[in-house]
Order: sequence, then structure tokens, then C-alpha cells
Amino acid sequence: MAKLPNVLEKRSVLYGKEIADSKVKDIAKQFLANDQLSDAIDCFRKIKDAEELGKLTAAAVESGDFFSANKIHEFAPLSDDEWRTLAKNAEKHNKIFFAKSAYAMLEDEEKVAELLEKIKADFPGSYLERL
Repeated sequence: MAKLPNVLEKRSVLYGKEIADSKVKDIAKQFLANDQLSDAIDCFRKIKDAEELGKLTAAAVESGDFFSANKIHEFAPLSDDEWRTLAKNAEKHNKIFFAKSAYAMLEDEEKVAELLEKIKADFPGSYLERL
């Protein structure tokens, strides 16, 4: 297995101008092989590889990972059904902030309000009460 880039090397991969798209794609696949979905998404976004990003949608939806899905969405848009499934999976995995954000993408104000109340109840006395 090839050595993954360290943080400085990764910065060079993501923001450098001299690196070939094929090299960035190879590095993205290395990140995937090591369960580093977010880093792989960053690489595929750099080279604007909508096909590869689309393949990662299922993993983000299944795990309820709003952050990753939102990064994918710019290049490989998620459908309303995918956002809804992501929101439900996020709730199932107790990722309430992610679920709230996915319902906000769907403009489901009732569900957003319901989850905000749950968040406030789970964190009394915090800044969240001002939401």
C-alpha cells in the first residue's frame, strides 16, 4: 500500500497547480482505500470528477454524513430522495445536526424546527437555546 500524503503534501495536491489530474485521482483512491472519504472527496472536487463524486454519494447518504454529501452536491447533485434518506439515516445514527441540515436542504421547516427543539433539549443552557 502506498504511503498517504501528510498534511503538507495534501495541501500541495489540493492547491498546487503542477500536479496532473491522474495523480490527484490516484491519491483520491488511496484515501478511499484507507476510509478517508472527506480527503478523497476533496481530491475529486479539485479535478471536478463528477462521476467519481457521484459514486461516493451512496456512502454519504447511508452514513447520514451531511458534510460529505454537501461537498459532493456541488459537482454531483443529490436528489430530494437522497437528501431525505440521508436525513433519516442521520437521525437513526443520532447525527441530529446533520439531519437538521439535510432537512433544511429540503426546505422542510417543520422537521427543522422539530430537530432544533430536540437539540435545545439535549443541550440546555447553551448558546443553542438562542437558535
